[in-house]
Amino acid sequence: MRELSRGLVIAIVWMALAPVAAHAGQLCDPAFQDCREPLLNLIRAEQTGIDVAFWFMEDARYSAELVRKAQQGVSIRVLVDSRANAGHPLNGDIIAQLAAAGIPIRVKTGGPILHWKLMLFATQGQVEFSGANYSPSSFTPDVPYLNYTDESIYFTSDPAIVHSFMTKFDDSWIDPSSSPTTRTCRPRARAGTRSSQSPRSSIFPPARITARARLRATTPSRPRSTCRCSGSPTVRTPTQ
Repeated sequence: MRELSRGLVIAIVWMALAPVAAHAGQLCDPAFQDCREPLLNLIRAEQTGIDVAFWFMEDARYSAELVRKAQQGVSIRVLVDSRANAGHPLNGDIIAQLAAAGIPIRVKTGGPILHWKLMLFATQGQVEFSGANYSPSSFTPDVPYLNYTDESIYFTSDPAIVHSFMTKFDDSWIDPSSSPTTRTCRPRARAGTRSSQSPRSSIFPPARITARARLRATTPSRPRSTCRCSGSPTVRTPTQ
């Protein structure tokens, strides 16, 4: 019995120290794990498109990798809320850096704040989401279990969950309450057809989506942005 307990302890310690891999259903704990490097690796590995949304970003590691991927021809879309800049001035610098690289950005200008923190990866069929803002201290501890930000970072490649987030992102991308900030903005259009949505998702359950679709069908169209763009949107279809 003692040997069994010792083996169990060793197994638990090994799992705790093992590197975090961004695969289906991976929950990363920045109290003792490096959750930043797996996310950076997803950005570096993407070949088709990355969708990003955040309340604020203050870690230039992420923005630098996003700019690098844009320069390589990867399609990137970013949703932000400039109202975060008052309390997080570095966020304005990050947004300016992304805009200067020609990355399409849409800014939420009214209603509830955009409080998302997520990245979607089209070719890899992955989504990363959490309550953690993209700041230097939120994804990795300074000292494990002693000096860290209490967050939980979730990575998944579950197609239903990924498609649900893609659909929600597209809904916000074409929402007229957001405005473009770059001259290279793409048309307000969905980025492809979504096959399925997760019935487990409490963030935007199918019943709510269906009700919203019915409301749109009976509601007069609202004026769209006057931004004139050319080209066509990149299809966001995760690899199955």
